[in-house]
Amino acid sequence: MACSCTRPNYKGPGVGIWALALSLEFALGVLMVYLGSDAAPDPVSSLENLDGNLKDLLLNGSAAKAVAIMGWFHLVLAAACGVFVTLGLFVCGVFLCPLCILGWVQTAFCVISTFVTAAYLRKYLDVAAAAVTGDAPEEISADVFFAQLNSPSLLLSSVLSFASAVVLSRAAKVSSGESVPGAALMVWSMGLYATIGAFLGAGGGGVAPTPALTTLWVALCVLGAILMNIRACCCEKICNILMIALFGVGAVLAFITAVVFAEIYAAVVADPLANAEHARLFVVMQSGIGLVVAAVLSLAACVTSLLATAYAARSLICCGDGVSSS
Repeated sequence: MACSCTRPNYKGPGVGIWALALSLEFALGVLMVYLGSDAAPDPVSSLENLDGNLKDLLLNGSAAKAVAIMGWFHLVLAAACGVFVTLGLFVCGVFLCPLCILGWVQTAFCVISTFVTAAYLRKYLDVAAAAVTGDAPEEISADVFFAQLNSPSLLLSSVLSFASAVVLSRAAKVSSGESVPGAALMVWSMGLYATIGAFLGAGGGGVAPTPALTTLWVALCVLGAILMNIRACCCEKICNILMIALFGVGAVLAFITAVVFAEIYAAVVADPLANAEHARLFVVMQSGIGLVVAAVLSLAACVTSLLATAYAARSLICCGDGVSSS
């Protein structure tokens, strides 16, 4: 769709997908700018008795500056893309042509933001996990201290970044002949896959079972993106059949993920000392809040995956074109 220099198609699924993608990126940009700007609560001025070394860490650290700069880039890219999308969808399709490049630049930058914010957060989570066993270092770096003060927001930034990347990559490839229900179900399912994968990867701190589950969720996102891109060029029916299988696997994985994290949360609440690894994960994931969020997101992904599987299968059997039929 992004490269289609034809008349505008404001009734197609691209309107909603681009709106979701740009909304996520605008929210991401504002959050990252807020984290690194003077508008954020200033611990140096609010804590009168703060140790001098910690003040130096806050004032001289580079993490806040890097996050703020990346946030401004997200806002600029989202604004520029928003102009072309609006003109291309509602005025003339020729304005969609620059999105062939701009859309992929945005996607790549969102992936970079995911890794950067996750890396900052991981430094703090490693320290937090080590503190459970008494192995935490005596001194922390500026990046670790910044992540400690802003760990929930950094986690949200990482999740928004990866979700934005997935939705943007889909928006850049959606065709005008694609059905609105099919495109919506697909995008919401893939967006939830990306959200869960980024949430577990960035917020799990590498504590089992988050590495394995992160790998599976990210693999589903990558495979889905590959299939969607191939389907836009050729082998549409085969790719649609594979997408049915992918959504089915996603539903099963979502159910398993929800059960696993619900059981871990219940076990730690019942007896915090029963399993040291589960206790570490409980502490790392925001004192159990992250476990609940992961379970809830997984249940949502299970529902959307089942609906996407059913819709794709029915469309393929009845109409022959699968999720692309209008």
